Amino acid sequence: MDGRTFAIDLVRRSHEWAERYVAQEYGRIRARLRARGLIEYCRSLMWREYMVGVHVPAKTLVLLPDDAQDLKLLLTRQLLEEWKHSQVFAERVRALGGDGDLARYAPTPGDWELYYGTYNWSHPVELVVSLQCTGEVMITEMFKTLVDPKRLLVDERTAAVIREQILADDAQALDSLVDPETARRLEEDVIPDEGQHIRYGRVILERYAASAEAQQMALHVQQRKMAALQVSHGDLVDRVLAYEA
Repeated sequence: MDGRTFAIDLVRRSHEWAERYVAQEYGRIRARLRARGLIEYCRSLMWREYMVGVHVPAKTLVLLPDDAQDLKLLLTRQLLEEWKHSQVFAERVRALGGDGDLARYAPTPGDWELYYGTYNWSHPVELVVSLQCTGEVMITEMFKTLVDPKRLLVDERTAAVIREQILADDAQALDSLVDPETARRLEEDVIPDEGQHIRYGRVILERYAASAEAQQMALHVQQRKMAALQVSHGDLVDRVLAYEA
């Protein structure tokens, strides 16, 4: 399989998995998040967008060869946008009455699972599969679902789960699981960038995953990252719901 066909197919697999997983995991949130639960969510995302979103593209950039300046420029743009995302979540934390100082955030085991499950690879193919082509696909679906939970009704493959979970405890939850200002910031300042980051990863994958060996490596990393995402986001939803109880 040529690199372009493989990259498109791998991202498609990530999308299909992300739709199912987000519906199951974030479907556990049955009411619009109140301040304490939303602060916990935004503080974790403040840390993740910096630690994962900035560190991993930086590592990839260094590992790419000197003749890949076009790709290095894409990754540099991503670095700046990921830092912006971290600041968006920090601003929401402060506006909600929490501590938005990144240096004072104490990462949980779930946060570290996501970080090391994304960062601890040594080849550009592995890194872009883990971050842009799998992880960012999942968090884009997550952000869209938090802003508009009704999108879960579209996927008939998860209809049995959704029919039960859509009977929300809070009628507002069908409009958004987060407050209007957080929803606006996600829609305007975060979600559009994430789609571009997925494209950056796909372009890098097209160029460097043309061999059967590289493609097998990429599929292995994709499965490992999906497992890390389940651990880290299961932990995050548990923490958020603990504040909502």
